[in-house]
Amino acid sequence: MGYIRCKVLETKSVSFVPLLRPDIERAIKRCEELAAADADLPRTLYRIAGFQLLLGREQANESLAMLARAVYWTTENATGPLLQALKDISELARLDASRSDFENARRFLVAALLAKCGKSKWPKDVAQPEMDPLPIGKRLVIVAGGCDTSYDSQMRSFEGLLERAFADFEGIVVSGGTMQGISGLVGKMAKKSKGRIRAIGYLPKDLPTAGTATKDEKRFALRRTDGGPGFTAREPIQNWLDILATGIRPQDVRLLGINGGSVAGLEYRIAVALGATVGVIEGSGREAERVVADWPAVRLQGPSGKLLVLPADAMTLRAFLGASEVEKNELPTNTIEEAARWSHQMFLEEQRYKNPDAVMQPWPKLRKDIRQSNLDQFTYLVSILHSQGFDVRPFADAPTDPKFTASEVKRMGEMEHGRWNAERLGGGWKCSKQRDPVKKLSPYLVPWKDLEPRIRQYDFRNVRRWPQVLAEVGYEIYRRSDKTDRKQSRPKRRK
Repeated sequence: MGYIRCKVLETKSVSFVPLLRPDIERAIKRCEELAAADADLPRTLYRIAGFQLLLGREQANESLAMLARAVYWTTENATGPLLQALKDISELARLDASRSDFENARRFLVAALLAKCGKSKWPKDVAQPEMDPLPIGKRLVIVAGGCDTSYDSQMRSFEGLLERAFADFEGIVVSGGTMQGISGLVGKMAKKSKGRIRAIGYLPKDLPTAGTATKDEKRFALRRTDGGPGFTAREPIQNWLDILATGIRPQDVRLLGINGGSVAGLEYRIAVALGATVGVIEGSGREAERVVADWPAVRLQGPSGKLLVLPADAMTLRAFLGASEVEKNELPTNTIEEAARWSHQMFLEEQRYKNPDAVMQPWPKLRKDIRQSNLDQFTYLVSILHSQGFDVRPFADAPTDPKFTASEVKRMGEMEHGRWNAERLGGGWKCSKQRDPVKKLSPYLVPWKDLEPRIRQYDFRNVRRWPQVLAEVGYEIYRRSDKTDRKQSRPKRRK
């Protein structure tokens, strides 16, 4: 790469590169051998991506996917290889403006530098592309996936699932801005939400000429890129530049992936590389499955974002989308911990699992991730209660009995299972026929519809004891429709 860099700078041209193709292919093979041995990462990955770019436009997607892999393994304290790659590719883009793939790669590396070390001094002679900050919302979620009309009927099968998952979502949803496929489903949800969901779509300057994509100006706030013709990586890259310009941290962004072609596949990889949490729906096909096969190490949680495989379960998706992160949580942090301790103690007394495994330990000896699971239950609890018309508050004398109905217990039990699924999957657990907490395996990481009735009872039991647990730490659950004026006071712990 060093020789080619010097030759480009000397001749101010890349016209000589085809003559070096055999040498470049050998260099790629050697770098792949080093990468397979985890040698000199991420520098080796940046070199592979650079060589692939030089081989021609037909390697554009492979090169960008490799750059995403390199960025994923780049840390804030070691950005030298990223900076060098950005400078090299910026020079290529300057010398050959006809190569939109050069410019796409350059813009992605700009986004990577902003995401990895946004507060650092900007490198000299590297121009920043235009960025347009997004409107501030409660939450920002990206929904990507199949928009090819040949898969339209398959994508429509996800409509009910998405509607339930987004039923009480408030915030911005970014998608493709067309009437077809997954983007079309997002547009429908936005229209039905009556302002609760604000849909933003990214479109190329020129849509595909085959009539396979129809812009949706009524349901999306559309943003045009200078890419095209047709959809390319330019659209998701511009979305990320705008996100970063808004000041939103990549780790606060969720991307939900369903199926998808080559552009969606790049979108998944780019988001994980920059630090977002990407959840692809299990069994949805095409790139949603390929990215998991291509990036198995990412599922083990490296230095950047996360890649999760989510069951096709509405309440798991609701929890994944971060429902509890924007709720006004009336429970202080210390109260949440007290409630989690009480709940875990009740769990131990039930002797649910007879063997003293990692879950059946006293609170001080609980493994960190399992302790966090108990805390998460009471952080998310308020979101579940709000969705069913309940709230929490301190009580003065005796707590109110919310008198959950059987149907309310069932709905909230399903939501609690969804939270548990999302939390476990985010922590690296996998579905398995055998339960093994040490290896993070569980047979219960399945959609609610597939959960055994016997196991569902545990979720119902959790819901039914929420009033008792909260009463122990001085809080009560009440119906918002109950207009009874109860004097608020400091939480009264039970003796």
